[in-house]
Amino acid sequence: MRHLTDADVEALLPPPADAVRLVHDALVALARGEAEVPAKPAVHAPGGAFANAMPTAYPARNLLGCKWISIFPENPGRGLPTASGLMVVNDGDTGVPRAVMSAGALTAARTAAVSGACVAALASPGAPVAFTGAGVQARSHLRVLDALGHHDVTVYAGRRRGTTSPPGPPSTSRRCGWR
Repeated sequence: MRHLTDADVEALLPPPADAVRLVHDALVALARGEAEVPAKPAVHAPGGAFANAMPTAYPARNLLGCKWISIFPENPGRGLPTASGLMVVNDGDTGVPRAVMSAGALTAARTAAVSGACVAALASPGAPVAFTGAGVQARSHLRVLDALGHHDVTVYAGRRRGTTSPPGPPSTSRRCGWR
């Protein structure tokens, strides 16, 4: 069984536009009943923290796996990421585990690719786009939107936990860079 770090996963990820196409295909398969993504069970920890198990199967592509992801809102104050987890990939024919990988880079890429598939389906090419996000998710979404040709992007980001000042005006990106 292979173990892949976040750096390994990042090096193996497809380019953002390809990831959007792959996610589009998976979403269509899901809608047709050709893939399975059951409701994710969650368990909760103090301070608003929680963890989800996210199993999935896509038999036509011989894919079977489960992501275990935890969200701990106070982690940035500890110098740790808010979200962390693992992905277990099994052989779709035998169920034998084939790889365990860090889920940070995978989660960022997958979440942005799902958003990108929705934008590609619903927005005109090059149309202005707005989304809410910050940090890793904002950066991954900006990469996807840039790859799809959406360069007029407004990013709404909330205030940091524990601050009393209002969030202020949205940040507008140009060519996927904040100003």
